[in-house]
Amino acid sequence: IGSKNSPCAKIDAISQAWSVLSGAGKNHMASKAMESLEEHLIDYDAGILKLLTPPFTKDFKAGYIGDYLPGVRENGGQYTHGAIWSASAFFKMGENEKGFQILDMINPISHTKNKHSTDRYKLEPYSIAADIYSNTENYGRGGWNWYTASSALYFNAVLEDLLGVKMEKGKIKIEPHIPSAWQEYSVFIDTPQSKFDILVMNPQNKSDSVESVNEIKKEDKTEIRVVM
Repeated sequence: IGSKNSPCAKIDAISQAWSVLSGAGKNHMASKAMESLEEHLIDYDAGILKLLTPPFTKDFKAGYIGDYLPGVRENGGQYTHGAIWSASAFFKMGENEKGFQILDMINPISHTKNKHSTDRYKLEPYSIAADIYSNTENYGRGGWNWYTASSALYFNAVLEDLLGVKMEKGKIKIEPHIPSAWQEYSVFIDTPQSKFDILVMNPQNKSDSVESVNEIKKEDKTEIRVVM
């Protein structure tokens, strides 16, 4: 499993992404792993990032994952946890446009923009699906929703990896990794201890790096103005 000689699961999104996220992979090898992930696992047209390919068959014994039909849930469908980790890996590599593109693909609104895609997806536009099928009969159909922690992982990926807003030891750290076309964005953080009103401006169409930070403390909140 996981080798080019395997009839099933020649490649898996989790191992590819975690070669980057763990820091264990050498840079050139981790980069190659993500190139292979993009080549073999991402279907940009349908907005699907498969967990693995080819899927397991009943002739290939691999535990319970093979009990699912090929292309359903973990068995070769999009398992959204793994897709989000893939986006995070691209952000960590500095491939911000690709990271955003994957998060945009995962967004349920992207699967419900017109009647055709909505009829195929068959889920609500406001609840992230834990999985999306990739089998021929149901390609692009959403699986389980409303039960999954994928929404929490997605929230963290958007807030920390894309918008670059992190809380470290009670302090705000801002390291944007956004599409260069974005002109600005804002984040409001409300904690029991304090409130932060953050505005990030991108007049030079950058994708990352910060030039200046201005902090203004007020009675009810702290305003943070960031220029990229």
